[in-house]
Amino acid sequence: MLKKNNTKNDNEFYQIFKDALSQNEKQLLISLNEVSKKFSTIEELFVKAMDTSGYAKMIIHFIILSSEFKIENDNDEYKCLITYYQNKENENINKSKSFREILEIKDKILLRQKVKNKENKREQEIQQFLKIIDEIEKVLELLEGISSKGYFEEINCTIKINEGNEECISNGKEYASIKELLNYLESIFEKQENEEKNGYLNFSHLRLLFGKQLSQIYHNLLNNDNKYDLSYIDKFITANNNSKEFNFLLTDEMKNLNLYECINEYIKEIFIKNEITFEKIFEKSKKVIKGFNGV
Repeated sequence: MLKKNNTKNDNEFYQIFKDALSQNEKQLLISLNEVSKKFSTIEELFVKAMDTSGYAKMIIHFIILSSEFKIENDNDEYKCLITYYQNKENENINKSKSFREILEIKDKILLRQKVKNKENKREQEIQQFLKIIDEIEKVLELLEGISSKGYFEEINCTIKINEGNEECISNGKEYASIKELLNYLESIFEKQENEEKNGYLNFSHLRLLFGKQLSQIYHNLLNNDNKYDLSYIDKFITANNNSKEFNFLLTDEMKNLNLYECINEYIKEIFIKNEITFEKIFEKSKKVIKGFNGV
């Protein structure tokens, strides 16, 4: 058989193949049949190994032709899974990649790209791909930012690319482009940021909590369930005292308040039920130094 790094001309290769066929024809035919079934995978690996830039351009072509970017919250972290559709011999083959793998392809293209002719079809695909990935990176950053500020609702997005055309769906609402989706998410982020700032300025009880603690409490209150275990939060609020159980329900009036106002009312109720004050909570943290007056 052929050994690694041995170079054979066509006649020598044909003779080796012929000898192998005569020795075990049945097994060789089975092996060739298996290879033919996996030819598309072998071809992809070959292209990837021989020319990483060519492989990247091939993936980009399929993504622009037909693909789907699915963004979902997974254990309080937004992740993006990409599925693209590769047509081989009139058969659509689904391929999946993580967003990290797609970013690696983007980096390879940026490092190796030499074609600057914007009229070139492949160059147009590359530029569109770079634009799409940049915008999806911003979508993920905004979603993480919104979530970190305690936004009560999970925002899931599906972005479909069909022959270069974009179609976006987020929580049942359609958007004509990723840019339009970005504008919507930016408006949520800005509103959340302003409400957070005003909440911490105006509600003293709210200052005991931050970030995703807020969204977990609000979810439980709004849905009247115990999806999130809040015992650690209650212990923190009561300075590790045994928090008295009570059933806090959002009234119709409270439902008209924003997230920060509702949670402030919830914490105030914990204070009342447990007969605690800010002075009691921070009492253990006080340091008295003889001969020193002031804070």
